Amino acid sequence: MKAALPGFDYDPKTRTARFECCVPGASGRARRRKTIRNTTRAEALTAWKEFREKVEAGEIEREIWTFKEYADKYHPQMAMRTAESTRRSEKSILKKLNAHFGTLRLDRITAAHVRDFVAALRGDGLSAASVNSCLRVLVKILRDAVDRECLDIIRIRGRIKLREELPRLEMTAAEQARFLAAFDDEAAFRRHLAESRRPGTVSISTYYGDKPRVFGGPLKPDGAAAGYYFERFRWSRPLFVIALETGLRRGDLLDLRWDAVDIPGRTIRVKVRKTKETALIALSPACIEALEECRRRKVRGAHVLLNPEGHPYSTTHVRDYFLIAKKLAGINRRLRFHDLRHTFASNLAAMGVSLQLIQRQLGHASITQTERYSRVSEDAIRELGNFLFERALARTQTRTRAISGGSGDAS
Repeated sequence: MKAALPGFDYDPKTRTARFECCVPGASGRARRRKTIRNTTRAEALTAWKEFREKVEAGEIEREIWTFKEYADKYHPQMAMRTAESTRRSEKSILKKLNAHFGTLRLDRITAAHVRDFVAALRGDGLSAASVNSCLRVLVKILRDAVDRECLDIIRIRGRIKLREELPRLEMTAAEQARFLAAFDDEAAFRRHLAESRRPGTVSISTYYGDKPRVFGGPLKPDGAAAGYYFERFRWSRPLFVIALETGLRRGDLLDLRWDAVDIPGRTIRVKVRKTKETALIALSPACIEALEECRRRKVRGAHVLLNPEGHPYSTTHVRDYFLIAKKLAGINRRLRFHDLRHTFASNLAAMGVSLQLIQRQLGHASITQTERYSRVSEDAIRELGNFLFERALARTQTRTRAISGGSGDAS
């Protein structure tokens, strides 16, 4: 068996040789690489010796990959560190990136190329959020190339400016109250059925004696069946309380198990599917009350949140109940289930909780992600404005009393 030579690799099956050599004076931070195909080992050794001599003499520049070459080779390895949903999303984004940057060398990608790329995406009708997702994957790949020493620096001058997205639509305190109150408002639920009721299909058949019959009609608002479905709707209330009070993503919420819940310790410890980080969430009194309600129910299982039959909720039922509650609460603007997570983070930020603590509760891998979620609500900003106004007024009144009292000190 031949002794291994540092920086030299030869594959006899493919007759491919790969060289790697550190640049002198760079303390190992800069390397040069070369690949030779269809060669014998003896020829490769000779070429390797020449390669090393040229590197030491400073005659060989770094072999730079094209964007597509690098993405094809290394993105699968990068993707192994992400969730399955992220891998699917980035795989789709890579098609767009390769179409625009694929033939460009990594060190030739400039800010002008990025601006052209953004313009092309907007021309195709992509939203600002979708454009930003593409830009984040681009930067992620370029930074990975720097980390792997396949690229010295990213040549894009300045920071890549993300497009302005639609504002995160955190719920106000009033909206949260109305939303949760909807689960106890049977009268509003029945009115909703009446307003959304559409007639069924009228058919005539000899089977029914040629008499017209209605098929596929909706629930009668004043019927017993409507009451039955309202009870199922009301049963789901703890699910939405826990969503608002923990900020769990829908998948993590529906998969929440009792062994992750520590009511005496007032915490939930969950390994987040998306980031694989552990989220440690402090339980509020409202969340504990919702958990206790679930525990008192006759249907029990490993999962915390079960439907009346004792099965975990489907995403379809959660979506339907969310839309009904939103309607009954009079929330007619854009609001998604995921915005309950944003509302949770915003509530914590409004209470003065640090970003590091919010990051731990959300299970984010980086503080940058948390900054996008934990924006202080407009209500909190208005309250701050009222506080500043009241404080300024109090100071003015103090100065006035001091002057009128002849203290001679208005400060």
